[in-house]
Amino acid sequence: MTVRRISIAILAVVATVSVIAGAWFTLGGGKLLSSSYQSNNDTTENGKNITPPSDPTKYGYSEISFAKQMIIYNQQATGLANIAQHGEVSDDSKELTDEVMATHGKTADRYAKWLNDWDEDYLSLSDFPREDGHDGYPTSSGMPTVKELDKMATMPANEKGKEFLRLLLQLHEGVLEYMGMFGDEVQYKEMKDYLATDKAHHNQQVKSIRDIQRRKGQH
Repeated sequence: MTVRRISIAILAVVATVSVIAGAWFTLGGGKLLSSSYQSNNDTTENGKNITPPSDPTKYGYSEISFAKQMIIYNQQATGLANIAQHGEVSDDSKELTDEVMATHGKTADRYAKWLNDWDEDYLSLSDFPREDGHDGYPTSSGMPTVKELDKMATMPANEKGKEFLRLLLQLHEGVLEYMGMFGDEVQYKEMKDYLATDKAHHNQQVKSIRDIQRRKGQH
């Protein structure tokens, strides 16, 4: 009889504990436990997943894709400057075209060197068919079309200089937009450091172009 009473008492205690535990879980205790576990494992922060930082000595798809795109952007900048240099140009535009030819050519070469070091294939601007449209000449954000480039090449000197400034500004703004969208994905430290300098250069050229346009009354 005594054994029976003890057994009933134990079952009652177990039932009570189960009810309390169920209520605690329903009221959020389970979430607290889950949050505590995730926090200790550094998998979330303020409800958002955290991606562990990449090894800064490694490269991946983001770096390869970024380098390929930057080669095209910089080669198109030198192409614009080359067109502008054919014919009479103002002192302001001549100084700018010289800077573009020197700086952007080296920048394209720097991104190409990374890809060569990594045994990655890439396309130069000259590898694309010189026509607008699908699978034709690259027209990423800011890039002038073949039609715009050909039209610029036939313009009188004063109009060509004005168009050069307009298209180069458009190109720089496109590059900065691309950097803003994908630059943060670059984790390879050497490229990331270079990207910061490259971005500052594009911002400086945007300012320089707008200053020239303002002086010429083209804004």
